[in-house]
Amino acid sequence: MSYLLRNAAMNMEADPERVKMAEIQFDAMNTTFNTILRTCSNKCIPEEYGESDLTKGESVCIDRCVAKYFKANVKIGTVSIDLDPTVHIRTLTSTTVCPTEWSDAGGDGSVPPVPAKMMLMITPSTCT
Repeated sequence: MSYLLRNAAMNMEADPERVKMAEIQFDAMNTTFNTILRTCSNKCIPEEYGESDLTKGESVCIDRCVAKYFKANVKIGTVSIDLDPTVHIRTLTSTTVCPTEWSDAGGDGSVPPVPAKMMLMITPSTCT
């Protein structure tokens, strides 16, 4: 919780704007995670299985599925920005909850770089 308080004393109130930002980011990431989990699990893991652990094939399938999901998300975001950049500019300037930094989830280049703002655009209510 200290990141919301900027290392202030714990008895002080948290900045409501920062709390709202954290809630929106949590909701967006939770939605993203659940969508990826549901989609990739349905695609890669059979309903009836005999082992408690993932097989190598299932694991590779899930890795590829997640990578494709993020690549598609980047392409959709890029195309929508190209079609009407003013919508995204208005969205980004009207709120402080959409970071614009590029991020690499693994930090080692293994995951395609995904703009954090595009990750947050997965849910329609995120960046409004």
